[in-house]
Amino acid sequence: MHKKTINPFFLFFFIISILYYSCTTTKNENLTNLPIKNIVDKTEKVHTTSPLTKMRAPLILTFCGDLMCHTENAQTKDFLEIYKDITPIIMEDSFTFANLETPVNDDLPYATYPNFNVHSDYVNAAIQSGIDVFSLANNHTNDGNTKSILKTASYFDSLKNNGIYSAGIHTGKSINSQPAFKDDGLTFQILEKNGWRILFASYTQIVNRQTGLDYIDYYPNTSKDNTRLKQQLIKLSNTFEHDIFIVSVHCDEPEYIIDVPLSSKKWYAELRECGVDIIWANHPHVLQEWEIYTDKKTGNAKSVVMYSLGNLISGQRRPWPDIENPEAKYEYTGDSVLMQITIADNINNYLSNEEKNITQNEEKDFIIRNVKPIYITTHITKWGGDYLIKLLTPAFIASMPKSLQEYYTKRLELIKQIKGITICQ
Repeated sequence: MHKKTINPFFLFFFIISILYYSCTTTKNENLTNLPIKNIVDKTEKVHTTSPLTKMRAPLILTFCGDLMCHTENAQTKDFLEIYKDITPIIMEDSFTFANLETPVNDDLPYATYPNFNVHSDYVNAAIQSGIDVFSLANNHTNDGNTKSILKTASYFDSLKNNGIYSAGIHTGKSINSQPAFKDDGLTFQILEKNGWRILFASYTQIVNRQTGLDYIDYYPNTSKDNTRLKQQLIKLSNTFEHDIFIVSVHCDEPEYIIDVPLSSKKWYAELRECGVDIIWANHPHVLQEWEIYTDKKTGNAKSVVMYSLGNLISGQRRPWPDIENPEAKYEYTGDSVLMQITIADNINNYLSNEEKNITQNEEKDFIIRNVKPIYITTHITKWGGDYLIKLLTPAFIASMPKSLQEYYTKRLELIKQIKGITICQ
């Protein structure tokens, strides 16, 4: 019997390769040097002479709801535990977006509604768990007045070299060393991954007080300010090279209402006409429907509007789930989705005019391959216990006591009734 021998050169190369890739994918757990997620280019190399080898690896973007901090959340023993169940998902995507609905000021104590404040350790845990893009413009941005706005901006500016992005507030220059437009001060970020460039901006239509407005991307829902905002978005889109334009909107809508106002649908249609590809709205604290717009010629999805993704984490399901009435209005504040959007390269970018399929000649350089809701719930471990994000799955439900099994089964049924709508244009 012929016995195979191992080539020493091959063995050496194999060991070096293992060591190299182990080092490049390890997450840095040091809070003073927060991790850069997915720093390795994941583009798959195909050994062929086809021009398709130049195609970029798909992007997976995860959008979350409001990241809040009520007293119940601040009392959590280990903030990392809040995200433990979803960390494997959001650590493996390209970017994870969350709306941070509180200032970050270590000089003030933790504070809850109506004037929120957290310390950097609360947000550090979210970052270590995989959230790396933050919308900062909302009605609680100036809860701590101007000083806390500047403290928040300074905190995020300190993370700019760690792959952490944010938009919505600025210090005169804007956060993360990105320029703001001098006439209006709209901040923005350019997110880069695997050859993709994402233009990201964030603004709010509402504030709770009139302090520090010069440092917030605040555009009230008036005809004058809507016109001003659209001009800014068009200018951004035309000035900065990008593949995808994402805008976060903290909307002037009633809270805890599932139905989307017609006025919002009309307004977001106008924003799409300004070149915005993905609209990610927040403020209602409950999940609302979402819309996927497809090209009428090709059938390919080209843009998405998320009217509200509810809460990622909050203390609004308190002090215990309403087991006897799971359909109650405020129970909807405890369930939502992580919305994962997969974006792929358009094959026509890499073909000659002769090779292109005319019917596939989309206007955009990308195709939205998938829009997938991942259902989550805020689980309270015990009366007065920790509030944790859990994947709302049959396995999770089966692990609960009978009374909670019935509650969560009904909650999953109800939340699944809020769906995406496909619109052909």
